[in-house]
Amino acid sequence: MLTYDDERLVIGCKRMLGLLYALVDTDEALVDIDEEPFVGFLAVESETDDLPLTVAPELLDAAYRERCVARARKYSARVKDSIHDDCQEVIRRWADA
Repeated sequence: MLTYDDERLVIGCKRMLGLLYALVDTDEALVDIDEEPFVGFLAVESETDDLPLTVAPELLDAAYRERCVARARKYSARVKDSIHDDCQEVIRRWADA
């Protein structure tokens, strides 16, 4: 089970999506980003695309950053189980490839 239920879950999903896009942009696409389990990562990106979680903290107003982190934590707690399932499926698919 995932132990991250804070902003790190959102950041991790966005990074995973970056890796998945790299696999899509090959001559022989290795994944279809629009099917399960990959759409879970797309959903996280879509729901949190306005949160500047990877921006250096010193570049943001402290109160604004705290509001963004609080929103990311609340969202992460809500989607943690489904993202865990998606991660398990990604590992299963590539382990069996």
